[in-house]
Amino acid sequence: MKLRPHQQKYKNILIIRGTTTATEYSSSISSKPAEITSDEKNDNIKAVDKTDIQITLHNIIDKWPMLIEKISKERPSISTVLEYCKPVNLNNNIINLKMRGLPKFQAENLKNNSRLIEDCLKINFQ
Repeated sequence: MKLRPHQQKYKNILIIRGTTTATEYSSSISSKPAEITSDEKNDNIKAVDKTDIQITLHNIIDKWPMLIEKISKERPSISTVLEYCKPVNLNNNIINLKMRGLPKFQAENLKNNSRLIEDCLKINFQ
């Protein structure tokens, strides 16, 4: 799958799928670039990371409030959106978040600020 120039900076974090009740968002916690794959059947896009950072979903859930606090210092609006998100899955260093109670465009807001979220994740888990 070829990325357009404006998509290059978001290749590590992409929206996986959205519904009217919840939006799943994925964030890579790796310092290495991700490989992008596309699921033709469901039109889902996933970032596949090839690193060996050893963390668990439990670690992420435990540090979630600290991550939100760190992000709130730089981007309060993004931290507010993350307060409505819950880490639900960790697979190949990709965190899936479930967002409830906010409009879908807020997931796009997370995507647009993916670099900040990734950087804070890296700091918390290095």
